[in-house]
Amino acid sequence: MTVPDNDQIAEAPPAPPESKTELRGMGGWLIVVLILLVMTVMRGILHLFSYSQFFATWQMLSTAQMGFVIVEFLGDLFFVVIFPVFLLHRMFEYNAAFPRLFTVWALASLAFIVVDLAAAYFVFSDWLAASGQSVFAARAGFEITRTAVMVLIWVPYMRDSERVANTFVNRFKT
Repeated sequence: MTVPDNDQIAEAPPAPPESKTELRGMGGWLIVVLILLVMTVMRGILHLFSYSQFFATWQMLSTAQMGFVIVEFLGDLFFVVIFPVFLLHRMFEYNAAFPRLFTVWALASLAFIVVDLAAAYFVFSDWLAASGQSVFAARAGFEITRTAVMVLIWVPYMRDSERVANTFVNRFKT
């Protein structure tokens, strides 16, 4: 058996270029993030109207309860209206800070809900005991679960997604 010369060995044809399109732009799962932020703002505005019951019975609240309601109202205003609108603005600018800001907002929102629930328990414990209600109502459990699921899904997505890395590339303008 003879060994072929180098001239007789045909080179392998080059591999075809990959036809992988670069993931970029407001598509894919980012549409779900967009919907989540818009729905958060809409839900938040509706939620803020629920404070009218506290303001209607303002005279019956203790000083600590009044302070709690004011802080909770301002916290809700910030976490469910103001900051999500700010995030939407950054999202539509394709701002490089958006993924990090979204992560901070998601984690801080979860912390706010837990701290708010604990504070409500202490501030309204007498009223809750007298009325036979629990501070950990079904609605509170739903909010904690919903926000925890949001954190578990979207924080890793913001960190690891190729689309997110390729979409949010613009720096702040001065």
